[in-house]
Amino acid sequence: MIDITGGGHDLSRRVRVRTMPLFSFREYITITKHITIPRYHVLDILTRHQAIAKEHLHRYTHTQFADYLKMGQFGYAFES
Repeated sequence: MIDITGGGHDLSRRVRVRTMPLFSFREYITITKHITIPRYHVLDILTRHQAIAKEHLHRYTHTQFADYLKMGQFGYAFES
């Protein structure tokens, strides 16, 4: 594999490197399953974590989370 970003090669001047933020699991579910998950403030999570978990556990599977961990964090995985 050629490293086009390093060295004095001709390609190193033509590449544009962009840093993309990773998707959260909430964003991944919204894009792949068209399910909107509300945002929670950290204090709500700390005080109501059991109630919040009960609201959402039935909606998601371990397989969906495993898929997210494999490639779902990266936005370019959804490009065609």
